[in-house]
Amino acid sequence: MRLAEASRPDPALTGFRLMPLGSYSLDARVELARRATRSLDLQYYHIANDRTGRLLLRHVRDAALRGVRRSDPKRLVLAVPVAPPDTVESLQPEVDELVCLSMPFFFHAVGQFYEDFSQTTDEEVVELLEAARRQMASARRETTKDNGTT
Repeated sequence: MRLAEASRPDPALTGFRLMPLGSYSLDARVELARRATRSLDLQYYHIANDRTGRLLLRHVRDAALRGVRRSDPKRLVLAVPVAPPDTVESLQPEVDELVCLSMPFFFHAVGQFYEDFSQTTDEEVVELLEAARRQMASARRETTKDNGTT
């Protein structure tokens, strides 16, 4: 306990706090997500497919919706592949339109509705983002060419 006390930083210098129990970490992250209004740094969120992971993911999703709403979009559309009916109902007031392909009554986890719900690797994400960037750049060039501008 003396070590934890001695390692406590000066509150005037940083927002860092040492947490005595791991469960406090989840509580802190949920609270950060609840309070987020503009952005949320997700690099520190390792979300497991369990009850606590789904709780945290709900709060992260809600924070994302709040952040987008603050940017004053013309319309806020949330599209999800599958969700339980009560989740869809609770999200409806938060968005202008909610698209959900399937609302099964017996819902345990999103992964149960996929033949392959394996983790996407960092390399695959980078490749997909690069391919999308190239495709958007190509479409921009085509639009510019079609409009007769350079």
